[in-house]
Order: sequence, then C-alpha cells, then structure tokens
Amino acid sequence: MLNDQIIADNRALIARNRELECELASLKAKLGAVSRIADKYHDRASTILEGWGDKPMGGTDLGRFHAFEQMVGEIREVLG
Repeated sequence: MLNDQIIADNRALIARNRELECELASLKAKLGAVSRIADKYHDRASTILEGWGDKPMGGTDLGRFHAFEQMVGEIREVLG
C-alpha cells in the first residue's frame, strides 16, 4: 500500500518535472528572442551614430537614437 502510494507520487512528480522543463524551454526561447530584439535596436542606434560621423547629431536621428538606446538599456536591465 505505502509502496503503491510512493510510486504514484513519484510518477506525478516526474510528470510535473516534464511540464516544468517544457515551460523552462519556452521561457528560454522567449528570453533569446527578446535579447535578439535588443541587439537589433542597438545595431540600429549604432548605424545612426555612425552615419553622423564627427558631426553633432540632430533632427529626428537624435530622437530615434535616444529612443533605441533607451529601449536597449531597459531590455538589458530586465534581462540582467
């Protein structure tokens, strides 16, 4: 009797572990996607900055640059 309960409990724990492993894999995939988004925005900001060279940045490029860099900073802060 006790042995049967232990076996049933172990099977339930194994099933839950599988569920958690699937959830973890899904979260890792989402985390990777968010990280790639941050990299893309960082690349866009770098492209804007490089386009201006030594000249002071202005106009809409300045606003876009700051917006991209702010998004990247916030994403990276959340990701740790």
